Amino acid sequence: MVTRCSEMAQLVEKEKCGVIADDSADSPCHSLEYLLLNHAIVEEMGIRGLEAVEKRHSWVYRVKIIKQYLKES
Repeated sequence: MVTRCSEMAQLVEKEKCGVIADDSADSPCHSLEYLLLNHAIVEEMGIRGLEAVEKRHSWVYRVKIIKQYLKES
């Protein structure tokens, strides 16, 4: 769970790997309740999050992108 005002919200939204809580006082509570009541969905989001980090957000991936950029330059 992240708040809407962070860079993490963009990642969560793009990768569908979490819940974004709005700025209202009740939203984090509702988001947490949703997560607690939906174990299968939480597991799916966790798998998608892990895959996203391993494939597109790790240092290994970033090094590949930088090397590719340097070769093309």
